[in-house]
Amino acid sequence: MRIYGLILAGGRATRMGGVDKGLQLFRGRPLALNAFERLKPQTDEILLSANRSEEAYRRMLPAGTKILPDLRPDFAGPLAGLEAAMSCIPEGERKKAWLVTVPCDCPFFPENLVESLKESGTPAVAAAGGRLQPSFLWVPASFLPRLSAYLDSGERKLGLWARQAGCLEVNFPDAAAFQNCNSFEELSFAEALSAPSRKGSVSV
Repeated sequence: MRIYGLILAGGRATRMGGVDKGLQLFRGRPLALNAFERLKPQTDEILLSANRSEEAYRRMLPAGTKILPDLRPDFAGPLAGLEAAMSCIPEGERKKAWLVTVPCDCPFFPENLVESLKESGTPAVAAAGGRLQPSFLWVPASFLPRLSAYLDSGERKLGLWARQAGCLEVNFPDAAAFQNCNSFEELSFAEALSAPSRKGSVSV
């Protein structure tokens, strides 16, 4: 098995006035870089979904990091980023490749995220605090045809696709670890927090 981590940074960030969210600073570092450093120890390779600011990301991230624009126009959502990531994996490798997705704007996501999702033994999606966390998916690259068909149908919702794909919910104990930053106010609030507990038991 080869594990790819996919950082989702390809959105419009409308609640931040349209800035590139992955480049906004969190405790002095870009959000996307924070996500990269947090996810790298859990994976074999990191991919970045981004639809703009390619040169800025290339300067920021280690050389050789794949920066992937959507294959579809008009900011088609995080699943379009996942589609692009699956498509970049050579066809012969897809049967053994898995991807874990994380949004760039969630600075405290668990350091045992991959370990916990992988232990489910099946495609999985994170949950915490009684809520699904659909941006945190664990799926095989071989799901590419069904993902493309879902997007071709006009659907975009992450949670709906996770359920249709048979993803098992894996419950994490600390909901604060999944706090995201959709606005500058939320980003400032997160900066003021101590990092929540990153590990702990999970249930499925």
